[in-house]
Amino acid sequence: YSFKDPMSSAIGGNTIKNIAETVDLGNIDPSVSDLLASDIEYRLREITQEALKFMKQGKRNTLTCEDVNNALQLSNVEALYGYSFKDPMSSAIGGNTIKNIAETVDLGNIDPSVSDLLASDIEYRLREITQEALKFMKQGKRNTLTCEDVNNALQLSNVEALYGYSFKDPMSFARVTNQKGVYYVEDEVLSFSDIIDSPLPKCPRQTSMQLHWLAINGKQPAIPQNPIIQTPKEVKNIVKEEKKPTIRPKLKHVLSNQLQTYYQKVTAAVRGNNDDLYDAALYSLSTDQAIHQLVPYFCRFIAREVSQNLRNVVLLNRLIRMVNGLIMNQYVKIDPYLHQIIPSILTCIVGKSLCEDPVFDPHWNLREEASDLVAIICKKFGKKYPDLKPRITKTFVNALLDPNKPLTTHFGAIKGISALGTQTVKLVILPNVSSYAEFIIPQMEHEDREIKYCATKCYEALLVLCIPLSF
Repeated sequence: YSFKDPMSSAIGGNTIKNIAETVDLGNIDPSVSDLLASDIEYRLREITQEALKFMKQGKRNTLTCEDVNNALQLSNVEALYGYSFKDPMSSAIGGNTIKNIAETVDLGNIDPSVSDLLASDIEYRLREITQEALKFMKQGKRNTLTCEDVNNALQLSNVEALYGYSFKDPMSFARVTNQKGVYYVEDEVLSFSDIIDSPLPKCPRQTSMQLHWLAINGKQPAIPQNPIIQTPKEVKNIVKEEKKPTIRPKLKHVLSNQLQTYYQKVTAAVRGNNDDLYDAALYSLSTDQAIHQLVPYFCRFIAREVSQNLRNVVLLNRLIRMVNGLIMNQYVKIDPYLHQIIPSILTCIVGKSLCEDPVFDPHWNLREEASDLVAIICKKFGKKYPDLKPRITKTFVNALLDPNKPLTTHFGAIKGISALGTQTVKLVILPNVSSYAEFIIPQMEHEDREIKYCATKCYEALLVLCIPLSF
């Protein structure tokens, strides 16, 4: 406030408007600008009065930037960075330095105002980082600013640390000739004569002795310095293993010409129409002792033929009997290949359509024979694979209780569960008899002949399954 115009401000409203335009606030009311101008002038006068106190305390006649910063800190306001007492408005980093750096990245034409602006901004950020680094130096009770202090200040500002600099090996900078304020890292030039005349490095440490207990009360301690004690049996086993030659065949599986011919004859008999030749092949599969090498090939043949001939009931029936012959052969170890055979058998039980006409074609017998075969597999290999029967039962239950599945699939699921035994029927079928009966009985009165026939077959299979359990 002045004596001549106590209500006017030294900071005009136009100044506030110009500042507001820099932050995209063009439309500002004159009363607001005058109010802001008077408030800013009041705060400036307050800070100036506090700064004058610091100047008088320092017995000086000139107000410095340090006095203003002390006054700002006293008022809990952030200090002003980038201003010094000697040259408050100039930058220590010259514009030529910015131009030289710009030329290194192919920016030759740069406006002088841009270089001065970048120089002042860089100086501001350097001062800020330096002040933070000085705080780390003071906190460490040191009088020398180290690279570690600078890196800590950079990390505090979310800036990546500087790599390749250490406190013990500081970088030396040299001034560029005919360039003011431009420096570069001077590389030290080494001569061969200095390297040759330099003293040799220190010799490695001499060999030393270390004491340890070899035995305590007749027992050897288990420490790394003592040798490992091996029993005579272990030594003999090691010697035997070293003497055994390791022979690795070039081929994984080699079949003789006789086995290849046998495989071709059996597969041709399964595909063919000669019943006598087919019966002979089944008898050979169930009794022959020398076909164990052909088991993986037979399993792959069965899986391939089932997937490619889903509507050929005759061929599917022959393949099921072929699997039965392999399982009945006591000289053949087929359990490693169950994961290839069981999916094919389950397809023949709960498959959607295994024939052209589900009413007349004998696919019902195929599903029953495949169900009996699954029961044989569970009985023979159930102890070795405890989860085999539960997984198969879960497949049948999911197929039976799904109303979207066809009735042929329901029939196969009923036959499959029936073949697994009375206990499985009691646990699975009996709790769901009433709900399934409500579903199947209306299907028996359907207008479609095929649906009516399939529903009747499912109902009969369910009666055959549940009547013996009611007594």
